Amino acid sequence: LDMDSMPPAIITSLVPASSRSLASMVAFMPEPHILLTVVQPADSAALEARLREMKQAARLNHPNLAHVIEVGVQDHWPYVACDRALGVTLGEWLVAQPRLAPLDIAALMCHALSGLAFAHEAGIAHADLQHGNVLLVPGSKSGSLGLKLIDYDGLYLPSLANQPSGELGHANYQHPDRAAKQIFSPDLDRFPHLVIATALKALASQGPKLWERYD
Repeated sequence: LDMDSMPPAIITSLVPASSRSLASMVAFMPEPHILLTVVQPADSAALEARLREMKQAARLNHPNLAHVIEVGVQDHWPYVACDRALGVTLGEWLVAQPRLAPLDIAALMCHALSGLAFAHEAGIAHADLQHGNVLLVPGSKSGSLGLKLIDYDGLYLPSLANQPSGELGHANYQHPDRAAKQIFSPDLDRFPHLVIATALKALASQGPKLWERYD
């Protein structure tokens, strides 16, 4: 099956019916480096709400946010296709790093905060910060790293305030109260951002042995 030549809308039609109860599905396509996220809402009202949030997110333009190529729906499956660029996820990058330098950590967190601040000013929270949703790409200078936040299928928008959250993000990065309350709020990125920053600082201090122990 050659998925490289297929447009995103066709990819969504290939999801087997038995899988449509899953909260989300991510398909990585090697060319043209697109991350396709698919989420099926429970009803028409939920579908409209999800499309609305995807289209609003698609308007954001910032160097630390993945560029949205397409937003649409196929057979009641809304999808957002983001440019995955020529990069690796934070998790993939960490596997290859014997030890993190403090300056590298500071640079990564500044990139992430810049993208988050831009989204937050627009009233949007990513709501699922984790190692698989942070993409490291070549920076503007030779040998430097850039960063893009990817995966927009669970965004918080002001219109969704105090409504039940259809997705709760990666459990290892979210505040325990999020799963208990299951309510959207504009502060959802604060706790996972601190988790990532703390983990990177710990890796810089302890080195590979910490990664090998807990990976």
